[in-house]
Amino acid sequence: MSSNDFIIAVFYRVDQIMREVPKYPQFMLYPSEVVPLVLLFVLK
Repeated sequence: MSSNDFIIAVFYRVDQIMREVPKYPQFMLYPSEVVPLVLLFVLK
């Protein structure tokens, strides 16, 4: 699995799990977009 495939898989899985979490009005990103970025940063 290439690193691109891994990153896409992480975003997809987190998005599937966090689909029901609402976006707060003052935030620009959805929680399902922030969590994979944090996970990838930690794994780096």
